[in-house]
Amino acid sequence: MINLHSAFERALPAAKAGVIAGVVPVVGGRVAAAKAAPRASAACAEPDCDLSYGGGPVEHSPHVYLLLWGPNWNATSPDYQYLTGFYAGLGASPDDTWSTITSQYGDGSGVPAFGTSVFKGAWKDTTAPPNPVTPDDLAAEADGFVSSQHVGDVADAQIVIASQSGTCFSDGFAGSCGQVSITGYCGWHSMTINGVPFTSLPYQLDASTRCGEDFVNSAGTADGHSASATRSAMSLCPPAHLRCRACGATTPVPA
Repeated sequence: MINLHSAFERALPAAKAGVIAGVVPVVGGRVAAAKAAPRASAACAEPDCDLSYGGGPVEHSPHVYLLLWGPNWNATSPDYQYLTGFYAGLGASPDDTWSTITSQYGDGSGVPAFGTSVFKGAWKDTTAPPNPVTPDDLAAEADGFVSSQHVGDVADAQIVIASQSGTCFSDGFAGSCGQVSITGYCGWHSMTINGVPFTSLPYQLDASTRCGEDFVNSAGTADGHSASATRSAMSLCPPAHLRCRACGATTPVPA
């Protein structure tokens, strides 16, 4: 349990979110795709073409830091247990064969490597999020966390900011302020201007079935958590260089 108020305030004046990528639309929704990058060769036809590499660095030893933003998070709640369990399983062999598929995307000097869990742990920031939360606020929270907790592996880190239930957002979360909307997004990822990769993971249950509740399982209340939490696997390549952080796909890509 930590209090990032001071670190957040110090980071806020200069904080800025970079390109927002990997946007997860509401169930049944779509995100307009950007113009595709030119391909080096036209000797393929979709869907059989490789992803276009944009020239940016790729995380070779991915690590996930789960930052629970808000005093209402409870370590004994089903949501907390679900999220920590989900992230703890990523990268662990032989059980995880899902996130490890990103090993096929390299940057010339290496590829994402797995074998053990990528999860570095969960931290609860007892500070209440602003009202509303902006992308730059999220960037400040990520920067503040990295500086105050002395995160030394920023090039391989992903700060997943999970905001507490009821948080209001300025940019269209489908469950903003705890009110369900038929449009909007469920999550996205970006990188601060200081080079800190981060994911915005609003409280998915605030958007009910619009963000995946009961989408996979008949009583899958927490299904939305895992659906949008996939941003961590899709963010191994900085969006400043790769339009979508899925290591080269054009952005945004509907999930």
